[in-house]
This record gives sequence, structure tokens and C-alpha cells, in this order.
Amino acid sequence: MSSLKTLMIALEQFRAINPNIPIQQVQTFLYVCEHENDPDGLSIKDIAIALGFSHASASRNVAAFSSWTRHRKDGPSLLFASEDMMHRSHKKVFLTKQGERLKSTLEELMNK
Repeated sequence: MSSLKTLMIALEQFRAINPNIPIQQVQTFLYVCEHENDPDGLSIKDIAIALGFSHASASRNVAAFSSWTRHRKDGPSLLFASEDMMHRSHKKVFLTKQGERLKSTLEELMNK
């Protein structure tokens, strides 16, 4: 299978979550996947800086993958943001079990 075909199949995984998903949200999820084991954890600020988003955009993108979206609707529960106990104004971002499953699915697709 060509790498472009594989990419299209991988993107369909996100379209199943939201048919109109913005690419920034996809980038956010993939960035969290790539950095989930960073020793200091991954903050929303880290995401914003790395991807060139505003802090507000990074926060919205994380919220779109949370269990409860900013529009007060059930979300896909792929990411979880929790208060950093050392810096209460910062939030650390983690994959949920569902997020880990999507990451595994994407990795399997990309390794075919």
C-alpha cells in the first residue's frame, strides 16, 4: 500500500470521530501521541509552542478530544488534561485508554 493511501486511511480514523475535523486537532492529537512519555509531561503551552498555535487554540484542540467538549457535548475521550500539582495554572495532557487505542491503530496502519 502506498504511503499516501495509508495516510488517507489513517485520516479516516479522525473523520470517524468528526467528519469536519480541523487539521489542527489532528496535529494536536498526534503531537500528544509522540510526546506522551516526556519526563516532564506535556503541557498545553508545550503543544502551543511546538505547533505554532495560540495557547487558546491548543486548549480548544485538547478540549475537542476530551470527554466533555467546550460546547458542553460528549466528546471522544481521547485526551485528558489535568492540573499540574506544581503549577496549578498549567495543565498536563495525557492519552486516555481510548486515545492509546487510536494511537495503536494509527501505528499499525503506518507500519503496514
